[in-house]
Amino acid sequence: MNQRLETDTPVQNIIVRIFRRFIVQPAAVLITVLAMAFSACTGQVKPDSSNQPPVTGTPPTPPPPPAPTAARILEVSYPSTSTRKFDSSLRIYIPGVRPIRGVIVRQHGCGRNGISMANDLWWQGLADKWNFALLGTFFNGDCEEWAYPQKGSLAILETALGKFATDANAPELTTVPWALWGHSGGGNWTYFLTQQIPARIIANVPRSGSSDNLPQAALGVPQLLSAGAYEKGNGTFGGAYLEAVDGFARERARGAPVALSIDPQATHDLREGRRLHILYLDAIIALRLGVSGLNAVDTNQGWLGNTTTLEVSSVSAYSGDKLKAAWLPNERVARAWQEFGRTGTVKDTTPPSAPTALSATRTGNSVRLTWSARADLESGIKSFKIYRNGTLVSSLGDPFQGIDFGDEPQPESPALAFTDDQPGNAPSYEVSTVNGDGLESPRSAAK
Repeated sequence: MNQRLETDTPVQNIIVRIFRRFIVQPAAVLITVLAMAFSACTGQVKPDSSNQPPVTGTPPTPPPPPAPTAARILEVSYPSTSTRKFDSSLRIYIPGVRPIRGVIVRQHGCGRNGISMANDLWWQGLADKWNFALLGTFFNGDCEEWAYPQKGSLAILETALGKFATDANAPELTTVPWALWGHSGGGNWTYFLTQQIPARIIANVPRSGSSDNLPQAALGVPQLLSAGAYEKGNGTFGGAYLEAVDGFARERARGAPVALSIDPQATHDLREGRRLHILYLDAIIALRLGVSGLNAVDTNQGWLGNTTTLEVSSVSAYSGDKLKAAWLPNERVARAWQEFGRTGTVKDTTPPSAPTALSATRTGNSVRLTWSARADLESGIKSFKIYRNGTLVSSLGDPFQGIDFGDEPQPESPALAFTDDQPGNAPSYEVSTVNGDGLESPRSAAK
């Protein structure tokens, strides 16, 4: 249309120019201003990006991350097949804070069921600290089948993590690294995983389980090989003791960051081994978890322990044969290793943190209390104390959640709750946590 008007007579051209300048353009400007004002008032400003200058300087602050969600427990099962000769069930504890940074994989021994390990409050405390998931399994079948990852148990683990990643909207579950813990045949399984996929393994704690030589690529994975003193010479478990002792000597001589821990009071049972195992994994996670991958371990740093005398010192101060000494990540773990080797336990000298999110709901003549709590990494949770109007009215637990022979939690899922059937008028409530060595936290008040 513009081209046609420009070819008309001079008088027409003059009229068209006057019309554009004094009628069309001011009207367009007025319409644009009114539209922008209306949009601003209604919160619907949509700037025309085609007319915007390029963005320079500091970029805008990104929106805050989504608020934490509640922690979740998920479970999946797979039947045996003609090539995978064991049924499989896997359960995972997924923390409420994202992204998930790793998975603690706990594997039961032969003939046992470790599915409830995902419900273990003490181990959940370690998982929560590092935004890790916590996974327990039940491989129901011949140990000679599932203990070898290449016979299907590794594929099942990876398949289950893929399913959990979808169900929990946590795709990172399929790629994050693993911290391994295994008992007996489960210790063999975690050792095999360390051999086969070392790039994904943060650390390994096999109790009464080991295997053949590590490949060169796996020598950088820290391991705490463990056994019970009374397994030595035992007709049933003597082989497991030798696997741990020989495996340590063999791999430490090659310079691997490995340690050997012997529980002086145990046979094949776990007793209080977790008091050392959790502290060890906590320190190794802190050492290895990097921004874009796993940090390498420098064995010229850290501490060393004499496996006979249990004397410890920093690597630089150690006077004995360093390649025969247990390598430990720091002084705290070295002192715990020494204490455990002498006594079979590690004493906790600090009180736990107070419970959180304590609430009280009255229904008729009773009051229901609920709360959250994070287990003490050093000694777990022994009990909770309930106070009404400043007076102790109940103690839950002792232990609140114990462990059995294979380190599975008992009971599986105790409720963090209490019902007061004699509340009286206008009661006030407080709850405290008592750790495994009897130390009490500050009290939390109901809101």
